[in-house]
Amino acid sequence: MKQLCVCIAMAAAAPAWAQSAPPPAVTAPQPVKQAVIVNPDWVRLPATDELASYYPHSASEPGNVNLECDVAADGHLTGCVVASEEPANQGFGKAALAMYRLFRMKPETRDGVPVGGGVVTIPLRFSDFGAAQPPTWVHPPTPEEQLSVWPKGAPDSGGEASVECTVTPKGQAKDCSVISETPARSGFGAAAVKLSPRFQLAPAQQGGHAYPLNVQVLLTISFTKPEPKQNGAEDFGGITALHNAPWHAAPTTAEMAAAWPSRAPASLGEAKVRVQCGFSPDTALTGCKLLSEDPPGFGFGAAAVRLTDRFRTRGAIMEDALLAKARIFLSFDFVNPKLAGQAPVWLDQPNWVSFIPADRMTELYPSAAADAGVKTGRGVVVCTVAADGSLTACQLDGEDPAGKGFGQAALAAITSFAVNPWTEDGRPVDGDRIRVPIRFVESEPVPPQEPAEAPAAAGKTSP
Repeated sequence: MKQLCVCIAMAAAAPAWAQSAPPPAVTAPQPVKQAVIVNPDWVRLPATDELASYYPHSASEPGNVNLECDVAADGHLTGCVVASEEPANQGFGKAALAMYRLFRMKPETRDGVPVGGGVVTIPLRFSDFGAAQPPTWVHPPTPEEQLSVWPKGAPDSGGEASVECTVTPKGQAKDCSVISETPARSGFGAAAVKLSPRFQLAPAQQGGHAYPLNVQVLLTISFTKPEPKQNGAEDFGGITALHNAPWHAAPTTAEMAAAWPSRAPASLGEAKVRVQCGFSPDTALTGCKLLSEDPPGFGFGAAAVRLTDRFRTRGAIMEDALLAKARIFLSFDFVNPKLAGQAPVWLDQPNWVSFIPADRMTELYPSAAADAGVKTGRGVVVCTVAADGSLTACQLDGEDPAGKGFGQAALAAITSFAVNPWTEDGRPVDGDRIRVPIRFVESEPVPPQEPAEAPAAAGKTSP
């Protein structure tokens, strides 16, 4: 059994990177020296069960880390770096960096005013004695689930991501955030967070009893594409995996509300479900099956599978040969209709599936603006999203410059726009309000071209 012992002691002198450089030969303003906090007053320190969960599972011996952090004015730590790590390459430094949120200091004060910008050094001792055991996987993400969130453009060879999550006493992960990913900027960190509702871990044990409170854990996910399956099973090694599609129809807000299971607890605010489907040639979904539901046991998974009948794509989205192997991984975010707010929802990040053609924009350029020599302008329109993603009940919300016809041009252009009626995180957008600024630029006339000279005939010369 492994447990982490943390010893809190502050360095008596500033770390090397915080010292001022030797003064230059000429008089110049000196850099501001960061204050070294020697005797911090800790408001929060990691609990024993929290510390145990961060011990690197692959470490073969105890380790030591010196963590250097800046202190914000409110006492939280920020800008942490590993000043030293021993032994190296066993995960102790990464574990220490992931723990910085578990510390909070009562800020030092000067005349009663909090002072931020100080530096604190935290020596951490990772020991291999004790009775606490980190949580273990009950259901690690399967290769198929990893494929459902595989980042676009990420290498086929795979990668790794470390995320920090809160694990409930039942072993469910929530509130995950990315700590690191390999390769860098590959997207595997964000993919791991998307997978987190599917994580299932055994509740951490201490003295034979489950922890009564949520604990923070560091989870490392190794992304590997699945091998092709044999004997007629689905060939996941050759499928096209989609996380969203250009929908023409999708479940509406009213249909999602009506699908809320009657046996779900009245106090439950929301539930999340993931479903996998194939495509039929008539733009519908087929062969849908449940991947995950949270919380389980109340019928949300069955409700989501029934709602898949409502999806229709905007025509053929790929060739038939590819469509036969394509899989879509749909998310459903159910919201308790009795607890849902009544205020209108604003769609801030629309997924556009239809735009106005460029030549139509040229036709709509206001003649009043062109006659006045105005080369560019814009109109702003506010609309309501319809069930099919088209924009309705549109009203002018401004134009610049005013009085040149850009507002009316924007109202005419907006009829060609449509958004995806279903979001990637599983929410219908019908009834949402949306504000769309449309910019017009007068096209420059194409100058007439001189006719090309006819080439001289073979064997002849020009006169």
